[in-house]
Amino acid sequence: MGIKDAKPSVIGMTDTEFRTWEKTHQTDAWKRSKSHSLPKPYNKRLDGFDERSLQKQVNELLRSLGVWFLRVEGSGKVISTSMGQRMIPSAMMGAPDNIVLMHGEFFAAELKAPGGKLSAVQKLHLDKIREQGGNSAVVVSGVDGMKRFLSKATPIGFIEKIPVY
Repeated sequence: MGIKDAKPSVIGMTDTEFRTWEKTHQTDAWKRSKSHSLPKPYNKRLDGFDERSLQKQVNELLRSLGVWFLRVEGSGKVISTSMGQRMIPSAMMGAPDNIVLMHGEFFAAELKAPGGKLSAVQKLHLDKIREQGGNSAVVVSGVDGMKRFLSKATPIGFIEKIPVY
């Protein structure tokens, strides 16, 4: 890998500069990667369910439980934590929406509204977390799903070995 191909430091780069660099350096495998549909009955969009409103409800649940958590959005900007609002830049595309530390255990949840799709890079992150001994899952049923995930209840389904709650 030459100097041109080395990943630049994110510090000092704007989000636009980083995204431009990332698009020009994606591998063919990345470009061919597919998204993964949610299991039935969550594979169809439902009126009144959107990720933003579900995320607000999940944030309220996590605050009420008094656990440490981090909410990551899009390019890595943290919009809500257990300690209030924070903004932290990150270069980790596809990172799980919610990172939770509860009773010494690590949980990573990708929140999806019914009908949403899990991208290949999101699946990759969830797989890596599980390989390293963490708990990772896709949460499609908002607060109830997050409660079941944090209590390690039986999932409602799977996306290629990733539990869905």
